[in-house]
Amino acid sequence: MFVLALAVFWFAQRVADGDVRPRVWAALGFCSALLVVTRNVAVVYLLIPAVLAGPGLRSVKSAGWLVVGAAGPVAVQLVAWRILFGSWLVYSYGGERFDFAHPHLAAVLFSPRHGWFYWHPLLLAGIAAFAVWAWRRRDGRAGLASLGAIIGLNAAWPMWWLGSSFGNRGFEAATFFAMLGLAALLRGAPSGSWSRRLVTAGVGLAITWNLLLGGLFLTQRISRGEAVTYADAGRALVLWVRGPD
Repeated sequence: MFVLALAVFWFAQRVADGDVRPRVWAALGFCSALLVVTRNVAVVYLLIPAVLAGPGLRSVKSAGWLVVGAAGPVAVQLVAWRILFGSWLVYSYGGERFDFAHPHLAAVLFSPRHGWFYWHPLLLAGIAAFAVWAWRRRDGRAGLASLGAIIGLNAAWPMWWLGSSFGNRGFEAATFFAMLGLAALLRGAPSGSWSRRLVTAGVGLAITWNLLLGGLFLTQRISRGEAVTYADAGRALVLWVRGPD
């Protein structure tokens, strides 16, 4: 998901920069379709290529190559549904539906049960910086809109923590926005200044913590699906370091 989303953004940026060759349009269509086929709610991220590449879609030829690129992933998905379920169109999530009347907005971001910012606190700083950076850009505002949409969709899903995963896997592509925010923070902090040292130290601590948390997760010293508080992770880390009695 992350790689596909970045590919979509990159090809859209190529078009925005004036590269309107047929193969670029076809690649944009292919990656966009494969992104949505892989996880349907990722359609919200197409707001960004719509803003970047939309103005370059001025001819039937460009639209045709975009459709040609998108046709492959869509056709494979339709055929797979037909073979597996006997129908060309299938809703494969059974009785699960979005519940927009009772969203878990706070939980999906801050709950110990795979809350996006609780599990990876560095992302909160990155997203805050991204919001400031993006608000002054047209494509950035499209990114903010897609971020708000994916938060709302993930919060409205019955199993908002999305089961067993390292953090909340529903925000895989949105991690890129936090990366942009952190890059903006580092770029805005002059080299050798206290602000640059503060940001660098914070990022270093967060990376170290994430690697340790990953080790606890992979060795199953912390739960993969249930709530894991910082205290739980700390105790597991101490026991891991101490080793068997």
